[in-house]
Amino acid sequence: MATTTQRTAAVWYAERSAECNDLVKRIVGRLKQHQQDQSQAPRDWGYCGDLGRVAGELVEILASLGDRGAVGAKG
Repeated sequence: MATTTQRTAAVWYAERSAECNDLVKRIVGRLKQHQQDQSQAPRDWGYCGDLGRVAGELVEILASLGDRGAVGAKG
């Protein structure tokens, strides 16, 4: 007879928290790489556009986590 393990909200939260922390670390790494790439093409406005879009998305993430302070600043 198979047994089932009941997954609690705390277990799910811990797993998702670990996933989010991993994604944040990856974002930091990609931002560093993006900066290095931009330094090789300092006149390329595309990098500025990339960061504008990313900043807008990060503001939305902060707001979804309860920090709406950046929403007013970003517009």
